[in-house]
Amino acid sequence: MAYNNTGEVHHGGVANEKEVCAFLTAKNHYGCEVLHQGGTKQVEDGESINGDKVSIKRWKGATHDWFNSTPAAKASGFKSLIEDFISTFKEDIKEIPDTDHYTFRKQKEAELNTFIAEQLDNICTEDFAYYVLHSFAEHTEDMDVVISDVKNSQLHIYQFNDHPAVKLLNDGYTPTIISKSGKLTASRSIFMVKGDQKVDVGLRVRFSTNNGLKPYTNEGSPNKSTTPVVKLQQDDVAKLLQSVEKVSYSI
Repeated sequence: MAYNNTGEVHHGGVANEKEVCAFLTAKNHYGCEVLHQGGTKQVEDGESINGDKVSIKRWKGATHDWFNSTPAAKASGFKSLIEDFISTFKEDIKEIPDTDHYTFRKQKEAELNTFIAEQLDNICTEDFAYYVLHSFAEHTEDMDVVISDVKNSQLHIYQFNDHPAVKLLNDGYTPTIISKSGKLTASRSIFMVKGDQKVDVGLRVRFSTNNGLKPYTNEGSPNKSTTPVVKLQQDDVAKLLQSVEKVSYSI
C-alpha cells in the first residue's frame, strides 16, 4: 500500500463515502483513482484501481459502527428470543387508539430493551464471543479503514489488520463478552483474554432491532417491518487511533 503523506488542507470537506473516495483520488493516496463501491452486498466502501480496498467510517462522537448483523442475531438465539415480544406488540397495538400509539410504542420499546438486557447472560456465551470476533476480523480483513473525523475536520487512515483486537486474536488471545459497568443494559463489551491478561479493545456488542417497533404503528414509518440485529460498535475511537499507525489529512 503506497501512501502519499503530504497532509495538505482540503477546504471542501468530506461528507460521505463518494466524497472520501474523490478526496483520496485527489490526494493520490494510492497512486491511482479510488472508486466508490455501493450496495448492501459490498463489504468495502471504496476500491482503488490498484486493488486497495477501503472501509469508510463517519465519526462524529465517541464511537462508530462496524456492522449490523442479522445472521449474528440468529446465531446467538437473540432473534428467536424477541420474536414473541414483537408478535405480541403487533396484536396489542391494534387495540390502542391512534392518538396513543406513540406513548404505547415508547413504553413497549423500553420494556423490550429491559427484557433483552435481562437475557444477555444467556446470549453472551464463549461461542458467541468467538463468532462475533471472528466475523469482525474476517469482515474487513486486509482493508484500510478510513475514518472521516467530522468534529476535527480530519481524515485518518490505518490498516485494519493493525486493530488491537485483530492483533491480539492472532497472538492467541480469546474474546469474552462482559458488562463493564454492571448495569442492566442491552449492550456489552468485548475483552481479549490470555492467562491473567485481560485487554479492553473498545468493541461493544449491542442487541437491538433495525427499526424499533414504529413500523407496526400508525405513526407513519417508511419501514414495514423490523428485524433483530446485533450491532458491533467501536467505542473510544480517539484511543483506537492513538494505538495504530495511521496517516491523517486535514479536510
